Amino acid sequence: MINITRKEKAPDCLKKQTNYNCEDVLEKLEKDFLGKCYICETNQFSTNVEHFKAHKGNKKLKFDWENLYLACNHCNNIKLTTDILDCTNPKQNVEEQIIYNSISEIKEKIKIKVNELYKNDKLTLQTVDILNKVYNGHTKIKEIDANNLKIYFLEEMLYFQGLMLKYNKEKFNEKKLSKIESKIEDELHKGSKLTAFKRQIIKKYNYKKLQKYFD
Repeated sequence: MINITRKEKAPDCLKKQTNYNCEDVLEKLEKDFLGKCYICETNQFSTNVEHFKAHKGNKKLKFDWENLYLACNHCNNIKLTTDILDCTNPKQNVEEQIIYNSISEIKEKIKIKVNELYKNDKLTLQTVDILNKVYNGHTKIKEIDANNLKIYFLEEMLYFQGLMLKYNKEKFNEKKLSKIESKIEDELHKGSKLTAFKRQIIKKYNYKKLQKYFD
C-alpha cells in the first residue's frame, strides 16, 4: 500500500443513490487509484468498487464518493468489514508504518511487518494482518489466489532487482546509468505495481539519490 491523493470529483450518477458501480464511478476510481487495487497494488484480479467503511444499513456511506475505493475481488473478499489504514489520509503514512519484505522463491512467505514505532497502533496491526493474508492466503482457495499473485510478484520484483543490479554495475558509465535510472524512476512512481515493495528496497539499502523519485 502507498498513499494516494484523490483528485476526481464525485460522479453525478451517485446522486441518484441507485447504483455505486456505474461506469463513471469506475473510470474515476481507476484514475484516482492509478489503475490498481489499493491493497495489493496489482491489477491481477477482477475489479471491485469497495466500501472502505462498511455501509450495511447506512445509505449515506453506501453512496459516499469518499468511501468508494478501487480494490480487486481477492483483496475485497479478505478485508470485508475490517478497519485498516486509509491510504488516502495524509495523516496515515502507510509506507512508513508498514515494513514490506520481498521474496526470491514462490514457496517463501511474503512477510509484512509492523514498524516498531507503530506496534501498538490497532489500525496498523489490522492492516498488516490483512496484507499477510492477501499475499500468502489464509484458506485453501485463497492460497491458490495468493500463489498466482506471487508469480506476478516475483516477475515484477525480479525485473526491478535486475534494474538495480545494472544501476550498480554501470555506476561509472553516465550514459548507460542515465537510461537505467529513468527506468527505475518509472518503477518507483505511484502508478507502478507493488510500489511499496520497490521503495522499501531503496530505503533498506540507502539509495538516497533514488529516493527523489518517491512522488
